[in-house]
Amino acid sequence: MSSLRKTALHTFHRQVLSASTMAEFAGYDMPIQYKGLGILKESLATRSSAGFFDVSHMGQARVRGKDRRKFVEKVLVGDPFALPMNKCSLSLVLTPEAGILDDVIFSTHPDHINIVLNAGNKHLDFKHFLEVKKQFFAKDDVELEFVEGESLLAIQGPRAAALLQPFFKQDLTKIGFSSFFTEKVDALDGHVTAYRTGYTGEDGFELALSDRSALILAEKLFEGYVPGAEGPGGLFPAGLGARDALRLEAGLCLHGHEISTQTSPIEALLMWTVRKRDTEVSFIGAERLSELKKSPPGVKRTGITMVEGGICREGMRVSDESGQELGTLTSGTFSPVLKKGIGMIYLPNHLRQKGTKVVVDVRGRKGIAEVVDKLPFVPAKYYKLDK
Repeated sequence: MSSLRKTALHTFHRQVLSASTMAEFAGYDMPIQYKGLGILKESLATRSSAGFFDVSHMGQARVRGKDRRKFVEKVLVGDPFALPMNKCSLSLVLTPEAGILDDVIFSTHPDHINIVLNAGNKHLDFKHFLEVKKQFFAKDDVELEFVEGESLLAIQGPRAAALLQPFFKQDLTKIGFSSFFTEKVDALDGHVTAYRTGYTGEDGFELALSDRSALILAEKLFEGYVPGAEGPGGLFPAGLGARDALRLEAGLCLHGHEISTQTSPIEALLMWTVRKRDTEVSFIGAERLSELKKSPPGVKRTGITMVEGGICREGMRVSDESGQELGTLTSGTFSPVLKKGIGMIYLPNHLRQKGTKVVVDVRGRKGIAEVVDKLPFVPAKYYKLDK
């Protein structure tokens, strides 16, 4: 335990929010759930009110220099030249074989491009970026920074904007989904970049701010908090357990589960992240991905819901009704909203029709599940501006 890294809010989670379960995740000692709440209550509270998530274990890389967009063209499948200023987008880092090295969020700022990296991959990603720079951009004006001393907090749910508005001069009703702004916040003693994004399927914000500012914000949001009860303004602490349940309900991928270097964007249903226009620099993996488009893989990411037999979990074997094994679940959980087991698996295309029955081996017992027509399991509630 002593070798695990800690976020700036580690003590706050334990002493103020009363985290009842802490566990290792990506090398950090992270809160899984909180006293008097638990995964079910934390998930439902996020959907009905607001949840507070510490995601500071994730990484950030910043790309500077006049050739930064060319560099990002190479390492990501997205289009840094077409992404408007103050907008962000999901993108992918691919291997030469078009496997998914990571899924990331990149955003365009006046003097740099920011890339948010998954916690378990952040050091591998940055090493990959350094290697790409050395191989392809040694003579170009590209500077790479691995961000340290900065926290990432997510406030998610229908009450998120109301809870955060008092801290900002910016009118949050004017900030649509996948937009962001940076503002000096005197009450937090520093600059905050507020992204209207999230990993829950709900409206909400992800905040990049200094470690000191993160602690000040947490103290202000939870002033007078009584563990296990609703926090001020309807805010609840939420751990990684709830975050995983929420992202699965939202049909979102988790690297190492739904996506990996053995998975292509075609199989993962992530081709929408790949830029459509021809650009000056081809992204790594573009040639192989083009070949795969001509001869698509025979399986794709699919959602299933349990009809009978319990809750499905990651790694459980799945077969068709005749007993032929189809693979294993990439993720599975009990859905707090749907009140039944849900999971994701890669299924052959002919079995991906809505209502198709499959058999799940639930610890030696036969569970019956059926294919959903499409993901997400729970409709997204992202904040869209009226056009």
